[in-house]
Formats: sequence, C-alpha cells, structure tokens
Amino acid sequence: MLTHARVVDLEDLIARDHAELDKGIEALSAWSPTAGQRVILDETRLGFVAHAEAISNVLHAALVHVPRTHLASRLLTATLAAHAEQEALLWRLARNVPNTVEWTETLTTLRTCTAAHHHDEPIGLLPLVRELLDGEAYAGFATRYATERLRALAMMSAVVARTRAKRGSAQV
Repeated sequence: MLTHARVVDLEDLIARDHAELDKGIEALSAWSPTAGQRVILDETRLGFVAHAEAISNVLHAALVHVPRTHLASRLLTATLAAHAEQEALLWRLARNVPNTVEWTETLTTLRTCTAAHHHDEPIGLLPLVRELLDGEAYAGFATRYATERLRALAMMSAVVARTRAKRGSAQV
C-alpha cells in the first residue's frame, strides 16, 4: 500500500518550535536548582536561538525584494525584535538564582512575551509571506528553515561542548 508523506509546512515547523519553547518555559516554572533543570534551561535557550536564527535567515531571504515600508517588512522587524527580547530574557534567567523575585519576574515577562509573539506570528507575518510568494517558493522555505535550524543547533552545540570542556562545568 502506498502512502503519501505529508509535506511539512513552514508554519508547522515554526509552531513546533513555539510549542517546544512553551514546554521549556513551563518546565522552568517549576524550577528547583538541580542539574536536570539547568539542562532544561540550556536546551530551551539553544532551541530558541536556533529557531530565531533560522527565522531571521529564511524570512529575510523571502522578503529581500519587499520594500521596507511594506507591512511584511515591518512585521519581520517586529518578529526579530520579539526574538531579541526573548533571548535577553532567557539570558537573564541563566544569570539569576532560581525562585528569587528577579527569577520569577523574568520568567513571567518571558511567558507574556512569548505568548504574544506566538499569537501574532501565525496570523500576521507567516500568512503574509505565504501570499507574497508563489506556492513553490514558499514550500521551499520549510526545507530551508529546517536546514538553517539544524545548522544553527549543530554550531551552537559544538560551541557549548567546547566551552563546557574548558570550564569543566555544566554551566554555559
């Protein structure tokens, strides 16, 4: 029996990344200072940075010929700004002591920021990009996104491993 593989869409891949970040944030909400929780924070940060880099590279390439004043360009700028804010909040979590006021406030801000971003992107930027590109070009961006994300993860994982080996610790 022949089965047809479902083509994975760019929006599906991004939604998966958002769901993984949400899971990581939820796991951090129950933080207790253990090595396992530190791994969760590191994994969440790495996954997020890979996602943000892949989005930046792929959507920039998709919109390179779109004027800066076009709504899609402005939405991409807003997406990149949201990613920068989320990355800064994840960095702040990594530098704070769990279950302190600073930790809790940072985690709450991160949760709010990601919820707004995860709500806006699939109803704003991504459908607009789909409309601007022909079907074949848009379909190719799912593959490019997955490739960019894996490339970023591989590069960051190697850096983290080297840094940990030099420091002899689990903290990066």
